[in-house]
Amino acid sequence: MTNVGPSLIDHLDRTVTGGGRLAFARRLTTPLGSAKEIAEVQAALRFLRAHPEPERDLPRRGEVETIVRYVESRFATLSRLRWPGRWWEAAWIQLRYPELQAHALQGTGAVRSFVPRIAHLREFLRDGPPVLSGLADELGDVLDEEPFRSILSGEGISRAWDGVLRLDQRIRDDGRDGIRTLLGVIYELDALLSMTRVTEELGFSFPRVDEEDELLQVEGLVHPFVRDAIPNDLVMRPGHRVLFLTGPNMAGKSTWLKACGVAILLAHCGMGVPAREARMGFFSRLISAIRTEDSVWEGVSYFQSEARRVKAILDAVSTDGPCFVVADELFQGTNVNDAIDATRAVLRGLAKAGGSRFIVASHLSEAVHELRGDEAFRFLHFRASSSDGDLRFDYSLQPGVSDQRLGMEVLRKEGVLDALRTFE
Repeated sequence: MTNVGPSLIDHLDRTVTGGGRLAFARRLTTPLGSAKEIAEVQAALRFLRAHPEPERDLPRRGEVETIVRYVESRFATLSRLRWPGRWWEAAWIQLRYPELQAHALQGTGAVRSFVPRIAHLREFLRDGPPVLSGLADELGDVLDEEPFRSILSGEGISRAWDGVLRLDQRIRDDGRDGIRTLLGVIYELDALLSMTRVTEELGFSFPRVDEEDELLQVEGLVHPFVRDAIPNDLVMRPGHRVLFLTGPNMAGKSTWLKACGVAILLAHCGMGVPAREARMGFFSRLISAIRTEDSVWEGVSYFQSEARRVKAILDAVSTDGPCFVVADELFQGTNVNDAIDATRAVLRGLAKAGGSRFIVASHLSEAVHELRGDEAFRFLHFRASSSDGDLRFDYSLQPGVSDQRLGMEVLRKEGVLDALRTFE
């Protein structure tokens, strides 16, 4: 089994609750639907970054787990009997089932500590931008109802010896759904705070996203997974449709492709991006075509899988609106001549897809000789050098097309050629 390492969500997650992590993952896997929604989330993150109050009031994992276990428990609550029946039932519970009494005591205590902090959060969030004031409204809808209103005011909470069991009944019978709603809002706030934290911690910048903008410009882009990464610029001016990327193995093509995809994804989730500055139009869909697999069970060859992958891209571009597509080695599953012809045909077609942007990495520099004069294309490459048998990479993008080949150098460096000589 291949160890693929941490995912993007694992790398960026800064949540403090389990439900917050799920909400964070949902936000990163469900990009926003318009430039307006992106701007609203950015405004919320900027507000949270400027105000520390939610960090202090946000419940942590242990406190949340205690409340979840309490409200979802299967312990019975008091029956709705009148006195003295209620009194006898409470006495019987305390005498015969002390664990239920202890459970109620701990749970009601946690809720009575939790609810005032949530009310304080509500007051803070209601002065925030729409994303946060909307969360405040959700909190208010619950806190203004029983039993939470009484908990906040202190009224209706009996100090009698059976008061804990009576409060337990009100919280778990009448307030269970309200608690779930409060926790759901806390999880969303935790996710937004995580987005704020990671944007600040990693030095990301908020991009400008405008549905009318035809310029795609990301300055100083790096991959957030790569330590001491070399920044490069992604620039596609109006009229540019396809960026064709070449360079030898290990020069950085695939990593840069992924960095471009990550930047577009994070921008469309409302987060900052790993770059000094960025501006772009709105893309309705991000498509990554970096890995292709064949299927012995379905009788699908590698090249056939590649052809289906390209067809799926074309279908999405024609039906879903402006797309951002990153693709690595489109047709490596066939002979070189067919791969060159197929790559050239696809690139010519993609160049006519108005609004969408494509970044295609390939070793097939021969595929674009006839396309260099077409203004729809931009050509960049990574390079390498070899000195005294050592390979050196600067990981800096350069204009133009590279036909540099280092395959034999890599075989020599890894000792493959020496191993083959043992058979002579």
